[in-house]
Amino acid sequence: MNFSLANIIVDGVILSIGLSIIVLGSMRFNPRLWLRDYPPEVQAVVAPVTPIEKRQQQIVMVLFMAVSAAVLFVSLSSLHAANNGNPAFLALFLNLYGVLIIFNITDAVILDYLILMRMKPRFAVIPGSEAVYEASFPSLQVQMGDFLKGCVIIGVVSLVVAGLVTVF
Repeated sequence: MNFSLANIIVDGVILSIGLSIIVLGSMRFNPRLWLRDYPPEVQAVVAPVTPIEKRQQQIVMVLFMAVSAAVLFVSLSSLHAANNGNPAFLALFLNLYGVLIIFNITDAVILDYLILMRMKPRFAVIPGSEAVYEASFPSLQVQMGDFLKGCVIIGVVSLVVAGLVTVF
C-alpha cells in the first residue's frame, strides 16, 4: 500500500480553501442561501427562502459538489499513479477520509467557530434576525456533535467511494 500523507494534507487544504471560498462568498452574496444551516431561532424570525434563492442555493450546491469532485478525482488519480493503477482499498479509504476530514475540521474550527461564532461578520447576519442572531448560536458541545456527525458521514462516503473505485 503506497499513499502519501503529504498529498492528503495538500489535497485537503486545497479542498478546504475552495469550499471555504464558495461558502463565504455565497454567504456574503446572500446569507439566506444558508438559512437551513442557521439555528432554529434565526429561521423562525425570517421569511422562508424565495424561489429565486432556492435556485441560487442549487447553483451554490453544484459549485460545491463540482469542486469536491474535482479535488477528490485529482487526489485519487495521484494515488492510482503512485500505486501503478492498483491502489489497495485501505489506501483509497484513508486518502478519501483524510482529504474530507481536513475540510470537516476547517468547517468546524475556522468557518463555524472562528469566523461565525467569534468574529461574527456582519455579512453573515440575515436581515431581520439581528435581535436573535448572536444569542442563537449553538454551544461548543452542539458544534462538536455536528463535527462528529460529519466524521461518521465522511467515513461512510469514503467507504462507499473506495469500494466503488476498487471494484471498477
